[in-house]
Amino acid sequence: MKTAKREAELKVPEEVVGKTLQDEDLFLSSLPYVVAREGNNVTLRFRRFGLFTLTKKFTVSLASKSGTSATYALIAEGSTFSIILSYVDGKLKTEVNYSGEREWIVSKYIDTIAERILNNYHKELKKYETVVVQAG
Repeated sequence: MKTAKREAELKVPEEVVGKTLQDEDLFLSSLPYVVAREGNNVTLRFRRFGLFTLTKKFTVSLASKSGTSATYALIAEGSTFSIILSYVDGKLKTEVNYSGEREWIVSKYIDTIAERILNNYHKELKKYETVVVQAG
C-alpha cells in the first residue's frame, strides 16, 4: 500500500468545513488524472516511463463522514483508493492510500493526488476564512 499525506493551515468555521468536505461533486472535480466521468464513476489513467499504463474505472462513494471529516472510497476490480479529508486544530489534511493492481505505476502519482485535492479544497474553503483582529 502506498500512502501520501498533506496539510495546510486554514481558519474556517467548522460547520462550513464539514459541508464542504462532504460535497461529492467538489471531490470528483478535485480528482486529477480523470479521463472520463459518468455519475459516480471515474476513469483514471496513470502512465510510467511512457510504456506502462493503468487505466481503470472506479466507483466513487462517500464511505464515512463526521463533523469535519470525510472518507471517500474509489473501488475498481483489484484496486482501491481511500482518500481521507479532515480539518483538525486549524489544519486541513488529506491522506491518500492506494493498494491494488500495478501499484508500482500508481505510486508515482499518490503525492500529486494528495497535493491537488488539498489545494482544491483549500482554495474552496479560503472563501470562508476568518480573520482574527487583535486590538492593541
